[in-house]
Amino acid sequence: MNSDRSIADWYRIALPLLLLRELSVMPAHGYALIESLRSHGFDVKGAAVYPHLAKLQDENLVDANWDAPATGPARKVLTITPRGTQRLVDLQSRWEQVRGLIDAVSANDEKATNGGTK
Repeated sequence: MNSDRSIADWYRIALPLLLLRELSVMPAHGYALIESLRSHGFDVKGAAVYPHLAKLQDENLVDANWDAPATGPARKVLTITPRGTQRLVDLQSRWEQVRGLIDAVSANDEKATNGGTK
């Protein structure tokens, strides 16, 4: 399997969690969210992020308001809703469950590789 494709699949799975987490810190527009995720090492593209943002809006997990500065283009600023905060807590809990399962399998594999028993 192509490793670039594989990591991109994981990013897509994690995007709702990552976007809600970013918005729980402060409201932001789409491009700022992309740049923030990139600064954390995620190679995300607008073509993946913007549909997720639209879905989060459709599910009333984020609100959007247009900000029209005196100069420059208007931007849609996104804010997490109380429902979005609840979903974030749920997603974080589920992610920790999956992470725990993966860690447990990895620990068993390491034991077997190092001569231990499964």
